[in-house]
Amino acid sequence: MESSITQVQKTFSKPHIITSVIEHQSVLEPIKTLGEQGYKITYLTVNKEGLINLDEFKKSIRPETVLVSIIYVSNEIGSVQPIKKIAKIIKEFRNSRNSPYPYFHIDAAQAVNYFDINVNNLGVDLMTISSHKIYGPKGVAALYVRNGTQIEPMIYGGGQEFGLRSTTEAVPLIVGLSKALELCQKLKIKNQKYLNELRTYFINKLRLLIPEIRINGPENKKDCASHIISATFDEVENEQLLLYLDKYGIRASAGSACSSRDIEPSHVLTALGLSKKEARSTIRFSLGCQTTKKDLDYVLKILPKVVKKIEGLYPKDLKNHYYGGIN
Repeated sequence: MESSITQVQKTFSKPHIITSVIEHQSVLEPIKTLGEQGYKITYLTVNKEGLINLDEFKKSIRPETVLVSIIYVSNEIGSVQPIKKIAKIIKEFRNSRNSPYPYFHIDAAQAVNYFDINVNNLGVDLMTISSHKIYGPKGVAALYVRNGTQIEPMIYGGGQEFGLRSTTEAVPLIVGLSKALELCQKLKIKNQKYLNELRTYFINKLRLLIPEIRINGPENKKDCASHIISATFDEVENEQLLLYLDKYGIRASAGSACSSRDIEPSHVLTALGLSKKEARSTIRFSLGCQTTKKDLDYVLKILPKVVKKIEGLYPKDLKNHYYGGIN
């Protein structure tokens, strides 16, 4: 029996993949590898709010397009892509050619707690989720594969997981993921409402206390996840800011936790149009079900003082030297 990759290569001389410039590295790196193997790749741009252009997407689909992979909710800025509209465009293209391609994959790791992940409602063929993002155990994730969607195993051996991932299953982790999914689906509406209120409160207070602050991502609530806040502090280097905040027990991040060793500015932030300097003045706050208004008030008390202190450490004429001369 031919593998799915062999079938694709026989059907298409130059298979084509569509993704976006703000995907997680776990998607961008495999796609980059396929590009090095001869696949043609289209990287959709995003606007300043981190949203793709549907007209650009529609024009990007080709007869040889085999896969579309789009992140549902950005892990860095919280932008929510119009997954149902993308799926509709793909379905119309398939019908026009009487073809199963392209398959549609979404990275839903940041969406599970707060957004619809019913695969039939969304119209997706493949969906990935991660346990630790929904308060489940670390080290386990899940891939939904729609019936009839052909994928290639990455691990061969005993034929576990319907022959798609051979290895002894970590049953306790799987049970933990299952229970976490069950609980977060029950509490989804309640949690989203709660975090929307916290997010609005926090951002409004921040803008009063630090008027020059800029919030990255969509302004419209329906296009933005309530649990992710990306903020740019002019003339304040993010690594130094994070060190000071950590001293006070406040945990934030300078980008994706999975890219913490990367010294380059976030590819997501530069895709929005931020300069390298602005990207290096940006940090991300993540809210969760256990976050309280009292927690935010503590951050609001400490953060302005820390920002002011850092701004006073370096004369303006030394700012560019501190940033390494980047713009």
